[in-house]
Amino acid sequence: FSRKYKGSSKDTTMASIWVAHGIMAFLAWAVAAPLAVLAASLRLPSESNWFLVHKGLNLAALLLTLIAVILAINNVEASRQFTENHHIVGLTMAIVVSLQVTSGFLRHIKRDVWNIVHRITGVILLSMGVWQLQDGLKMIDATQLVPW
Repeated sequence: FSRKYKGSSKDTTMASIWVAHGIMAFLAWAVAAPLAVLAASLRLPSESNWFLVHKGLNLAALLLTLIAVILAINNVEASRQFTENHHIVGLTMAIVVSLQVTSGFLRHIKRDVWNIVHRITGVILLSMGVWQLQDGLKMIDATQLVPW
């Protein structure tokens, strides 16, 4: 952020949008997605219903990611959109996680190949999520986000 968010109500609103963007991304990639992987890996909470938990958490990660991306796109001037790695990686993640979740509904097709691709894509997405979260934190100065 190059602008100070102290002052006008517009600046305060923009700061609030960036905070919401960060919270959505954090919930998606530090909470929902890792828990989805954990549920699948350890068959939690039980062997019979781990898949429902895995699917629900992945849908939550998808929804939270899409909200975060929409907030970002609406809060960045058109001339600056997709000019930084953080922007490009965020959009890429939104597209790939959309494909990943959609492919979950097609898992019966070529099951062995699907399992491998699904797992590799999931690991890549989680890695990108960790990078994206730390990159987002580097982009902000917490003193600029305090509206008072």
